[in-house]
Amino acid sequence: MDAKRFVAAFRVPIAHSAPHIYLSALPFAPKKSMVSMYYMPMFKNSLSISMGQETNWPVRMNVLEGHNDSVSSVAYLPDGKHIVSGSYDKTICVWDAETGKVVMGALKGHNDYICLVCGVLA
Repeated sequence: MDAKRFVAAFRVPIAHSAPHIYLSALPFAPKKSMVSMYYMPMFKNSLSISMGQETNWPVRMNVLEGHNDSVSSVAYLPDGKHIVSGSYDKTICVWDAETGKVVMGALKGHNDYICLVCGVLA
């Protein structure tokens, strides 16, 4: 999971550069990530961050996994703590925005794909 987060966080430069970009992106991975703790000791003479490095992966880097098909719509709920998503798999999920875990769903019962969700609490 940590490796997925690393690639998700740095996918654009990785996709457009030579393989050495993994080494170039490594110092920017959070200090407590498994990727950083395992690989940084192997490259002691590479770039290092002295201030401002994240301790853990930021919430915005979470990869939410739970739908069985493409996601068509996403919205934050007004509480700022939850995310709702609709999918081509005809389900809706509600996620914990901090942990990325499903807290409700997959909600089934639609006859077609979900084209729009919005952040409204009932």
